[in-house]
Amino acid sequence: MTPLNFSSSILALASSMPLVSTLMLTSSSADAVACFSSSILILASSIWSVLTSIVIEALVVGVLASAVGVLVGFALAEGPHVPTAANLTTRAANGRLTGTKLPVMDGDVADFAIVAARTSDDPVRGLSLFLVDLDAAGPGLTLTGYRTVDDRRAGDLVLDGLRLPGGSLLGESGQAWPSLEQARDEGAAAICSEAVGCMRKVLADTVEYAKQRQQFGVAIGSFQVLQHRMVDMYMELEQAVAAVFLAILHLEDDAAVRARSVSAAKATVG
Repeated sequence: MTPLNFSSSILALASSMPLVSTLMLTSSSADAVACFSSSILILASSIWSVLTSIVIEALVVGVLASAVGVLVGFALAEGPHVPTAANLTTRAANGRLTGTKLPVMDGDVADFAIVAARTSDDPVRGLSLFLVDLDAAGPGLTLTGYRTVDDRRAGDLVLDGLRLPGGSLLGESGQAWPSLEQARDEGAAAICSEAVGCMRKVLADTVEYAKQRQQFGVAIGSFQVLQHRMVDMYMELEQAVAAVFLAILHLEDDAAVRARSVSAAKATVG
């Protein structure tokens, strides 16, 4: 079956979060229907649940018909600040989108973008999701792609009165924020899990190198100062693992508890 890829910024399937750390440590299976992109793609059930069945069917049919994967980017952030219901300014009015989304992970290689935009001034019930076909968007859309410092792909999306075709609205108007907030936290937990997997691999490689590298006729792993450094690395890793597991365990709790646990994991992982 043709793979359907989703950007890592769309985030993690909550019911499968205990599996995330394992996924970060293993390569994706060739038999997997949903494949991970270079950004470690994990779809948030909270976002997916607001998509209409018509849009889902259209995406799946498009994937099967084209015989290539379809990449969907998620356009939520509008700069370096943490996106909240109050500070998002991209607006959808009179069938047009206006605003700036950056960064959009995998945005410069995505086929579609799910754009979070304000449809009213209500700080909680004023946000909606819209599906934008990046390949057929037409005037009013400027996309600037680049590589991030961790060698991922991203893009800055500038919307200047982009016309929205009929059926672009995903879910109910003004009801997107609770799902966005949960997906944001789930995604942060997923990225922390990815980081923990990388940390574990780096530590294992470092220890193995210290056993093999010879200096003054002995393995450098026999030097006490290097042993101390590797023990410190191990302790930092285990603290990060514990923080990530705690965040995962709290993903089903209320928003305040979930956000606090995820923030602690982010701070611990660094």
